[in-house]
Amino acid sequence: MDKETYYNLLDLAKFKDQGDEFYEKLVDCMDVLKSIEDFKETGEKMYNVNSAEKHPSKDEPKPSLTNEEATRNAVSEKYGFIETIKYVGED
Repeated sequence: MDKETYYNLLDLAKFKDQGDEFYEKLVDCMDVLKSIEDFKETGEKMYNVNSAEKHPSKDEPKPSLTNEEATRNAVSEKYGFIETIKYVGED
């Protein structure tokens, strides 16, 4: 994703305060996904490819926004959620 597309998405999502640091993290994540997509299976079974040293933390409920607070700045709202345009396609 190029930076112009990224900043257009931030503008649409009203997250203009996110900067280049988040963009770099996003690009890194997209590169990982691309490498998974390009992975060529050799037919050899692999088990425990990643070390299991770190375990995900438990999900614990935290205070969050109400639907009204979350949709307050939305251009349009539908059924208590932010209404967005339907986007189908690739870059």
